[in-house]
Amino acid sequence: MPSEDDHLLLQWLLADTEGIAYFGYAYYAQFTDTVAAIAIATDTELGVTETLLAKIAPDSESIVDGSYSAFKRDLYMNVHNNAWNVSGDLLLFGFSDNGQELVKETGYVTVNRDQHADMSVRIGVSVTTRGNLAVDYVPAPPDSCAVGSCLISWPYTNDFGTDKTGYACKNCTVGTAENNDESSPCDPCPPGFFTNETGQTTCEPCPQGFATTEHGSNSCSMCPLNEHQPLPGQGSCLACSAGRFTELPGQSACMSCALDTYMFPGGNYTCETCPAGMTTIERAATDKESCKCAEGTYLMEGGGLDGPCAVCPDGMQCAFGSTFSNFFAVDGSLKAASDDDQPFPVVEEGYMTWLDDLLRVFKCLVKNHWPGGAPATCARGRDSGEVACAR
Repeated sequence: MPSEDDHLLLQWLLADTEGIAYFGYAYYAQFTDTVAAIAIATDTELGVTETLLAKIAPDSESIVDGSYSAFKRDLYMNVHNNAWNVSGDLLLFGFSDNGQELVKETGYVTVNRDQHADMSVRIGVSVTTRGNLAVDYVPAPPDSCAVGSCLISWPYTNDFGTDKTGYACKNCTVGTAENNDESSPCDPCPPGFFTNETGQTTCEPCPQGFATTEHGSNSCSMCPLNEHQPLPGQGSCLACSAGRFTELPGQSACMSCALDTYMFPGGNYTCETCPAGMTTIERAATDKESCKCAEGTYLMEGGGLDGPCAVCPDGMQCAFGSTFSNFFAVDGSLKAASDDDQPFPVVEEGYMTWLDDLLRVFKCLVKNHWPGGAPATCARGRDSGEVACAR
């Protein structure tokens, strides 16, 4: 049962008459009346019953003289060569007679004569013998870094004048992210994504109405006026199409010019008002030609883009965009019927007009004598040259 608590290990060992445990010698020495140490050899192939090597039990003498070495570990005290003025006195006391006596009272094993002599030299007053001036630390990169961080390196020269390369794991900077624990560089956020905090594992998408065109961005920019972006995580904004605009930056959609207005393509994104009496059939009109006379009115003879529009005569119907000039075909002949593309005022059922006065309306006494439609149209068998389609 693994545990860092020696006392807990002792309780488990005492509860099992055939149990075995590993203790530090100082702890074992406190309970020699309760537990027994096992003599072992350093044979790495044969077991304790077959080996011919000496089997040695741990005690203060076998540890000090080095004969007990099967289970041991060396303790190292690492002192910076520039820090002897801080740690030197403490180490000198530890290896003095008084210091070694305290080590023994604590239950640990003191060093032997050879070790003591070596340590006395290492921590002596001579700067030429202190420590190990020949030591040369070789930095090594870590095997892995936590997610959201990456491996960095930098050159430096140590206290002995040797050029080295240092390594460390560092949180990913803003604008970058890393989602694995390998010692790999942090990846710059692609266009349309960003991070504004360090140590991030993923990049966040720009929200609607925002975008960033750069790699490694730490923020997103609002779409400028008259541009938009309906999707998150995009690298650019989209210009409003003709007839559309935005009132503020940072929009996800463009607004359409209202009815009665239009916008010149490539202009200043201003919706212009149609001339008086004119309107548009739908929003987002893109030219002045989209402004036409409203339903119930018509563009008078000789009129143009600015009108004028007149009220449709009684007994006639004027669809949106009705124009007097649409009565006639290209060759000057009168059209037989109005159409959606080029409408003109049409006569209602029960009314008639003459060819030489297209907008002068007569009401028929008998409604079905005049079926309505183009000028001078009479029911079958009626004369369009007579008033009220007489026979």
